[in-house]
Amino acid sequence: MLRCRWMAGALLSVAAVAAPAATTAAGLDPIVAVSVFPGRDFTQGEWLQINLSVVPPADAAGDLTALVDGLGTTDGFVQRMWRSEFDCPYGGCPSGTRPTPCAAGRACFLLPLQLDVRLPIGRKEFPITVVDARGRQTRMSAAIDVRPATDRDADGMPDAWEDRYSLSFNTSIGGPNDDPDGDGVTNLEEFRRDTNPRGRYRRYFAEGSSGDRTPGLEQCFYMASLRREDFGQMWMTLIGDGGRQPGQFFAVHSIAVDSKGNIYTTETYQGRRLQKFVFKGVQMVPRDQGVVWPKK
Repeated sequence: MLRCRWMAGALLSVAAVAAPAATTAAGLDPIVAVSVFPGRDFTQGEWLQINLSVVPPADAAGDLTALVDGLGTTDGFVQRMWRSEFDCPYGGCPSGTRPTPCAAGRACFLLPLQLDVRLPIGRKEFPITVVDARGRQTRMSAAIDVRPATDRDADGMPDAWEDRYSLSFNTSIGGPNDDPDGDGVTNLEEFRRDTNPRGRYRRYFAEGSSGDRTPGLEQCFYMASLRREDFGQMWMTLIGDGGRQPGQFFAVHSIAVDSKGNIYTTETYQGRRLQKFVFKGVQMVPRDQGVVWPKK
């Protein structure tokens, strides 16, 4: 079953930089903050969290949507931020304290991101777009200063890259000259080529994709936290079911998306087929859509 989910999962504040747009909402009063675990300092390959707080416009009752351009992270999609009842930095509010509630009269959003280990060092801005119920777009950005990745064992492979592929936790396969996937390419060379040291394929879709640079599929490719109390709410939808008929899945092997938002899947274990799921736009969907049967 192919799962499309919403994930509902030292603080440095930066000013929101509003960019002109054809139609913008007045009075949002955006506050943008970026946070990491203490001591991480926005190094290449590390996780961070963008927090956004805005005042909903009085002339547009309804939900707000906040989108972040994730270019430069392991998931390069335009991603939708999650609405949160709390306003805590990355890692959550300090243990033993009550979570900081979102200020009265404001709407709070958050989004964790992992920096790409090859992201250029220096200033990096993540564009943010807030869309109100009337469709008006207001643009701002979150900025950080990217620092070089750490390499504690000085083996030429960044710690974050080793952690990602579980090489740092197993010394028998994690050395620069080891070859855990047996493809004849050492771990160090895999890093230099930007390939997967634990598989024969260059990259799995779940490890990141440049994706579609425009909004549309950001609602499908997220990991979901099942703890409602963490972020107040979450959204999840399922499509498909087990089987060999159109719209069903036997053993999905890879997933890809084209520039129009269409999804393609291939299957292994002798499934030997490719399926295309046509993007029909963004709209409310049931929790379980079942098998998407062809109409022709």
